[in-house]
Amino acid sequence: MLAHNSTGDVLSRFGMRVSLDQSTFERGNKIYSENEPAEYVYQIKDGAARTYKLLPDGRRHIGAFHLPGDIFGLEIHGEHRYTAEAIVDTTVRLIRRSSLTPAADRTVVANLLQMITRDLQHAEDHMLLLGRKNALERVAAFLVDYPRS
Repeated sequence: MLAHNSTGDVLSRFGMRVSLDQSTFERGNKIYSENEPAEYVYQIKDGAARTYKLLPDGRRHIGAFHLPGDIFGLEIHGEHRYTAEAIVDTTVRLIRRSSLTPAADRTVVANLLQMITRDLQHAEDHMLLLGRKNALERVAAFLVDYPRS
């Protein structure tokens, strides 16, 4: 990590005040690791990052690439499912998760966040499953997951 500084309170487009911190990561440095507590949501200000999961056979499965403006690190549970790493020197905004849910709207926002992250987790699980299968196994996985009427 190169630098860390606070950008203070920022008024979001939703009328909430959230506290942002900003950090700069050198190329190849981890922004967060798999299984670490997910205390922040991240936004790329400058640069690029990737999220990945190390597979049991030693290969690295890329989850996503994140470019300026992208938000990542949303988790349904209390820890990160993937590792995030700077691809180039990257500046990241960090938003403490707890600051995203003001007291008055805590239940609504928490339920919405849970729904969004559950859908994201399902998509990531599906992508990870398909990335390790051959064509015949992918068709079989699709048929198993296909909703029946």
